[in-house]
Amino acid sequence: MLVLDDTTCVVDFLKCVADFFAHESCGQCTPCREGTGWVFRILTRIVEGRGTLADLDTLRSLGQNMRGTSICALCEGAAMPLRSFLEKFPEEFEYYVTNKRSMVEDRKKGLVTA
Repeated sequence: MLVLDDTTCVVDFLKCVADFFAHESCGQCTPCREGTGWVFRILTRIVEGRGTLADLDTLRSLGQNMRGTSICALCEGAAMPLRSFLEKFPEEFEYYVTNKRSMVEDRKKGLVTA
């Protein structure tokens, strides 16, 4: 279980989680080796302001396709927060892609109302 307050950008946080899983993948299973790296690269692109709405569809697809496809539980562990964050906070991901910046940061500046 991950507990975050409303001052944490879930997009930035998920990128850190994805970095961990991409680094920890041993590379033996293709869905894990390729999927974790792909998720991290897409989230990096989004955080750098180069993401597209199609990237969000790709992330959703990866979250589904990485489930139950590897020898160990690492791939499943990587897919769980990805799927959960995209399902629970779609507006934050869409805002980040559309505006090329964090909704949380804009909320702190008063540019977005809660």
